[in-house]
Amino acid sequence: MHKLQFLEGSLLLRFLGAEHLKPVNVKIAQLAEALESVSAEIRYMQIRDKRHRSSKSVSHLAIIFSLIT
Repeated sequence: MHKLQFLEGSLLLRFLGAEHLKPVNVKIAQLAEALESVSAEIRYMQIRDKRHRSSKSVSHLAIIFSLIT
């Protein structure tokens, strides 16, 4: 498989209009794509963590309420 096949729609393909690519531009595009991916993963993990913490506190309050009543 060619390296560029899995990068469809990525920033790297924006540079493919030029016939001769400078290696620096290709590397910059690859790093930008990796940074976008890491940023998206961090946002997902933050949202997931917040959701789990909220669920945990609701469960904790339900247990306390059931013990009191």
